[in-house]
Amino acid sequence: MYTKFSQFFLIIFLFGCGNDNIPNTEVISINDAFFFQKDTYFFTLINCDSKENILDFRKSDDGKTFLYIGKEDKSEIFRENCSTSSYSINQITTNDLLDNTDIYLDISMCTKNIDADDKEDFKIYLNFIDLNNILVFSAISQLDDNKYLWVNIWPSKLERLNSLDKLIKSPNARSISESLKKYGTCDSPDLINFTYEIA
Repeated sequence: MYTKFSQFFLIIFLFGCGNDNIPNTEVISINDAFFFQKDTYFFTLINCDSKENILDFRKSDDGKTFLYIGKEDKSEIFRENCSTSSYSINQITTNDLLDNTDIYLDISMCTKNIDADDKEDFKIYLNFIDLNNILVFSAISQLDDNKYLWVNIWPSKLERLNSLDKLIKSPNARSISESLKKYGTCDSPDLINFTYEIA
């Protein structure tokens, strides 16, 4: 139930929230230094049919999904009855939550629009996060045939829900969603909780 509820909020987040009758009173500061001076990481997600242990990977609550985000390429790790997805992701937010003991992963496969502009289309979203102290690590993968992975890492499910609620109530909600739609459209997200335990 919670997953469906969260997906509903993310769909609103990406595809047109806001109210045209609400005056736009929130000031958004534009600071070019805020963009893309971040880092690049290897992102590997392994999904297994049964519980496993994979060294150096975070383990999901059910013990069947494993996550690695870091500087080493783990894409060659193989386990029977498991599928592996690997990407190179570019950090676009200033928050660094990768060392947190618990994280809540929110990922979507997206399609980039032909006329998208990385800097301009993310500007309002990134400044909203900066101005409102939203605790999220956001990154996008390298393009593969106009497809990319959108990655959000939150400290917890509750933090994600509260942040999306803050976004929806923002007078800039519509302009944020429209700017993100200019860059691309995304599928419904996969939501996975990872605990402090390293497999």
